[in-house]
Amino acid sequence: MSEIQFLCQQPRVYMIDQFASADELAPILDIVRDPQQLAQRGITTQHNKAGVSFEWRVQNEPLLKTLVERTYARLGFDNDLGFTLRFRNYQVGEYHPGHLDAYQVENFFLVATAILYLNDTTEGGETFFPRAQPEPVSIAPQAGRLAIWFNYTREGERDQAAFHEALPVRVGEKLTLTNFIYKPLEYANREL
Repeated sequence: MSEIQFLCQQPRVYMIDQFASADELAPILDIVRDPQQLAQRGITTQHNKAGVSFEWRVQNEPLLKTLVERTYARLGFDNDLGFTLRFRNYQVGEYHPGHLDAYQVENFFLVATAILYLNDTTEGGETFFPRAQPEPVSIAPQAGRLAIWFNYTREGERDQAAFHEALPVRVGEKLTLTNFIYKPLEYANREL
């Protein structure tokens, strides 16, 4: 695993290359590309302009549990609502419009987002932060790369600079697993 790279101060964005190995990604890719394996797991997919997606329960998947625990070890805290990961498959022309990951469930806030890229995307598909300071930040999909960012400022306010989008895939496809990390707001002041 590579060292963590600090990409931006506002929002606080980090990247770790080779976070997951090709050997770890291969069985995940086998499952997500096989409708029969998804059906055996009780997974149903949906499809819109942001590609094919589904929620994947972590509890019964040892490999997912390993990757999630590794993510929490890097963060220094776990997820109080971490029951699933969101899988997405973007094909050519598909994208995710700009938005903030700033949600609240009871007393827990979506403090941080962690995206694991499962494949190299030939062209396009970057995770783009147009409001980042001092300049926009773009993260290209690369197999095994983990991107983490905080959705709230250290003071516990929604970080408007964390506004981001998935740019359209131009060539190839983009496959991701996203961990939406919910904690009380005091965790927003953490550093990696």
